[in-house]
Amino acid sequence: MHRLPRRTVLAAGLTLAASLSAAACSADTNSSDGPTTPDGYTLTEVPDFDFSLAVPTDWTTLTHDDLDDDELVATVAEALGQDADSLRDTADTFHLISVDADTTGYAENLAVSQYELEDGLPPAEELAEVTDDDQVSSSDHAQRTTGSGADAVLYTASGTLSGSGEAFHIAFMAVSMDAGATASADAATAPSTATFVMIRAASADRAQELADVVLGSV
Repeated sequence: MHRLPRRTVLAAGLTLAASLSAAACSADTNSSDGPTTPDGYTLTEVPDFDFSLAVPTDWTTLTHDDLDDDELVATVAEALGQDADSLRDTADTFHLISVDADTTGYAENLAVSQYELEDGLPPAEELAEVTDDDQVSSSDHAQRTTGSGADAVLYTASGTLSGSGEAFHIAFMAVSMDAGATASADAATAPSTATFVMIRAASADRAQELADVVLGSV
C-alpha cells in the first residue's frame, strides 16, 4: 500500500476522474444499523486490502487481479470510452473499477483506491479539488458515517467538464480505515489509511443514491 501526502492522493484522484470521464455544507447523515447491502447490489471485495462495498449486481467489475483478462479489460475499457492499453496504463490509480457495461446510455461507474496518508483523512473541501478545472453548477459536502461506524467525508457535484463540455455528476468519498484508533501522541502522528471511491452517474440524484448505498455497505 502506498503512503502518500493527502495532496498527492487528491492529485491521483484528479487523474482517475479524468480517465473515467468520456459548496454548501449538508447535515451529517449517519448509519447506525451496521453495514447493509440492498436488493439489486452485490457486496464486492477489493483484493489485497480489507474493504468491501456494494455495487450494482449487473455492473461489470475489474480489479488488479483481472488485468491479464484481455476480454474483461476490453469490455470495461470500451464502456469507459477508452482502449485497453490506456486503461492498463492507469492501473496504479485504482484497485477496482465497476461499470454499467451493458447500458445503451451513460455508462455509470465507480473506482476504488486505498492509500496510507501522512496527514489524515482529508476534509470534504479538499475533495472538491477534483472539479477545480471544471464548471461546477451545484455541489455539496458532508461528514458521514459508514454502516460500520467509520468516519467518512463525501463531496458531490454536477456541472460541465472543461475539456469536452459534457455534463457530469459525481460523488467522491474518503472513508477512514482506522476505526477504533486510540487518542494518543503516537496515534496522532501515525499514518492514516483511507479508501477513496469515485462515482460517476447519469444524474445528481443517482450519484447521491450510489454514494448512500456504498457508505451504508461499508
